[in-house]
Amino acid sequence: IVAASAVAGKISNPAFLSTSSSNFSHEYISTPKITCVINSNQHNTEAMSLSISVEKVIPGFPEVIKGQLLFCNADNLNTDAIYPGKYTYMDELTSEDMAKVAMENYDPKFAKIVTKGDILVGGFNFGSGSSREQAATALKACGVTLVLAGSFSETFKRNSINNALLCLEAPEL
Repeated sequence: IVAASAVAGKISNPAFLSTSSSNFSHEYISTPKITCVINSNQHNTEAMSLSISVEKVIPGFPEVIKGQLLFCNADNLNTDAIYPGKYTYMDELTSEDMAKVAMENYDPKFAKIVTKGDILVGGFNFGSGSSREQAATALKACGVTLVLAGSFSETFKRNSINNALLCLEAPEL
């Protein structure tokens, strides 16, 4: 049900995803390209490029995701560091309010640093701890388009998928 709902964008029956269903189709799009630019100083820029092959992508998925990288140099960054527990049951908080307190327990200056379109880079077991869904929604509210980490907590991954926050595991980091 979780996967079917994520694909449909609303709570859905898994039968929706059956191969005979005309409600869902895969189409090929161009191969995404990931480019990492490393600035050693203002006058000397080295660039490294890596192509990744993708067989099928749902239509409408962005062909290019790019943004400034924000480094969270920590393994086991838990949901309380991402979205403090004291705000969890404050239902009156808007997305803008959530964005202001995101990562407050990790770096109180985060809300002033993050900008729309940023890519958050973390360590291993990113989003561990409680099943706090607001950890994913607060990052999305900040404008983070992608979280790149060595690995993710399974619960954080599920919450991110359910809330359309892209996560990419890269153990080689």
